[in-house]
This record gives sequence, C-alpha cells and structure tokens, in this order.
Amino acid sequence: MMMTQTDMSDLKDAIVVQVEATLEDVQTLYRQIHQHPELPFEEHETSKRLATALETLGYEVTRGVGGTGVVALLRNGEGPTVMLRGDMDALPIKEDTGLEFASTRTAETESGTVPLMHACGHDLHSSCVVGAAAVMARLKEQWSGTLMLICQPAEEIFGGAKAMLDDGLYVRFARPDVILGQHNMPALAGTIGHRPGSTMAACTNLAVTIHGVGGHGSMPAQAVDPVVIAAHAVTRLQNIVSREVPPEETVVVTVGKLQAGTQANIIPHSAELEINIRSFDNALHRQVMEAIERIIRAECEAGRSPRPRSSAYSTRLSPYITTRKRSSGCAGLTASTSVRPTSTPCRASTAARTSRFSATPRTAASAARIFPMFTGLSGRPLQSAGPRPLASASRRKCATWRCPTRLTTSRATRSRCAPASRPWWPEH
Repeated sequence: MMMTQTDMSDLKDAIVVQVEATLEDVQTLYRQIHQHPELPFEEHETSKRLATALETLGYEVTRGVGGTGVVALLRNGEGPTVMLRGDMDALPIKEDTGLEFASTRTAETESGTVPLMHACGHDLHSSCVVGAAAVMARLKEQWSGTLMLICQPAEEIFGGAKAMLDDGLYVRFARPDVILGQHNMPALAGTIGHRPGSTMAACTNLAVTIHGVGGHGSMPAQAVDPVVIAAHAVTRLQNIVSREVPPEETVVVTVGKLQAGTQANIIPHSAELEINIRSFDNALHRQVMEAIERIIRAECEAGRSPRPRSSAYSTRLSPYITTRKRSSGCAGLTASTSVRPTSTPCRASTAARTSRFSATPRTAASAARIFPMFTGLSGRPLQSAGPRPLASASRRKCATWRCPTRLTTSRATRSRCAPASRPWWPEH
C-alpha cells in the first residue's frame, strides 16, 4: 500500500520520537565500547555488550559467528529481509583526545605491547546498529518483513566478513534482499551523505618484503641495502597516480608502513612495505596493481636484490619480493572470496559502507592466480651480490618507467634509450 504524504510525515515524527528516546542509551553504549577497544578477532567484550543489548530488545541473537561476530534477527511477518551492518574492531593507535572516556588500553601482539583506540569509528557504527534496532523494534506496527543485524569482527584486517560467510551466514540465518551500511566521516554532525552509484572505494592492502644482503654499515659495498631499494620504490610508487592514472579517475596509493633494520650501523637483510590501494573501477584497480608489481620488481633488480634461497611460504612468489595480499570487493558481505583484488564490480549501493575480507593465499595454486607473472621463479638458489654494469642498471630503470624503446650503451658506457626511428632519446 502506497503511503500518503501525511502517512510519511507521521512516520518521520514517530521515528524522531523513538530516536530521542533511545539516544541516551546509545551514547552510553558508544562510550563503553570506545573506552574498551579490542583488536580484530579479539572483540570478546565488545560482542558480548552488543549481543546483550540486542537480546534486551527482543531479537533472536546468535553469538560467535565467524569467531566473535553477532547476528540478530527480528521477524515481523511477511516481507523482504533487510540487513544492517556495523563493525566492532579497533586499531593499534594511542589515543590522545583528552576525552573522559578515552581509551587507555593496550594489547600484546607479535610486535610487542601496542596501545588501542577506536580511531576508525567502529564504536559508533556498532552502537548505532543497536540504536536502529531499538527504533525498529518499537515501530513494528509500521513495517513488515525480517530485520537482520550484523556486528562484524575484524574489518580492519579484511577478515571478519569472510569468516562470517564461511560460517554459513546466509545459510544458517537469512539471505538479505537489501544490505545497508554506514560510515562516519569528519563532516557536519547530524548530516547524512548519500549519492547514486559508487560511494565507497574498493580497497587492497599489499604487503611486500624486499630482500637484501645484510652487512655492517661501514662496508655497504659488501651488502645489498634493502632500505635504499625500498626508499626508491616508495618514491616511484607516488608517480602511479600522477603519471599513469587518467586525471578524471579517483585512485589512492598509500605506503602506510616502511620498516627495516634494528640500529644505525647494521644494513638489514630485508625491508617491509605495506601499501594501500583504493579505487572505484575494477580495470583501473588491476592496472594500478600491475604498476606496483612492475615498479617494485624493477627497483629490486636495479638495486641488486638477491633471489631467496627457498620458498618457505606459498606466498613467496618472486625471486625478489615476498607478497601477502588482503583485498576487498564493493559488494559488502556478498563479495566473492576470490583472491583477486576486486573480485566483484565496484558499484556499492547508495551511502553503503562496504565490507572487507581477507583473501590471503594459502596454496601455490592460489598464489599463482595473484601474480601469474611470478610463477615458477621462486625457489632458485641465492646469487652473489656482485657489481652490475651501469647499462644493466639503466635498463632496469627503463623497465620501471615503461620505456617503449630498446636500451643501447655507448663506448663511454653512458646509457641511453635509442629507438630505431629517432637519433637520440634523453638519458633516464
């Protein structure tokens, strides 16, 4: 039955009344969650708080879905199934907000003791899901169908959505007709932004280990410095967006982690990068990923990076770099579990926050699907880090820059790109 303008106005007024009635409880829950952040897949206290709040509202609640996930159902007669999603996990960041409910928590990780903070708004997302649940439960006479609420763990490491799917989310409970998400942003409070078409970008995290040959800082010629290679790679990666992506497209390439070494007088054996890639187009996303692979391989070659002695893990795919990939599609919890960076079309629904999941390869076959160009190159014996001709280094730089010409070397060993159709090409 179509609603009249009067009916719509009355419904809006009723929603406003219920929002105001539940606001204090939501604020209290938000502050509790904010003050007690937990890392991905360790959201035991958070999920317990949320599950208890939803049970109090009369929902059918199932705990421990996909680890620490929570699923709540409110069946209200015939009609579509609508899913609301919020995430729960926090980040290893020290809070310095000065709030009276600021987090002072820490956690033990492989890297040692780290501070914890809800710096990405998951405390707000999950508490607002409970707020929406309260409003919908009190207005049951105004709608019919099934409301499905998801409190998702481990969004920050792209693992929680996949874990819930693998635990039979759409088989054990219901398959939603509509999925609605949200994401807070630093904008005007009380403002809701929405638009047709793509709203939130697809995202891929790429972890790279650049291998060198360690040594003493006083004898760099006897080593291969992975820090220098990594520094060149980080600088070169900044040119992807500015020189390889059309200006009308939106792409982000961010190196969020560069870590190597233990002290000043030691050249380390390796350097680690973690790269974040975001885009709205699958083809462009693949293009950027290929550019990253090309640049890192070329920089490793130019810097004389040795080949690893063996492939200890199936993700060690290149003679120069070890990669681990975590990726997300743009279809929330309906996303495919393929290991491709954007396995589903990037067309997120209006104002919907997309869900991310882990796709770390565990077998050689899945690894080959990620980087087919690296297949068959791993496992070669370690080679000596000896001197390389200038021409060889320049040739590798040409590979970095996608130089379309062949490289020639003059008698003075000065390297230049000299296409057959042109008398001279400037040095790189």
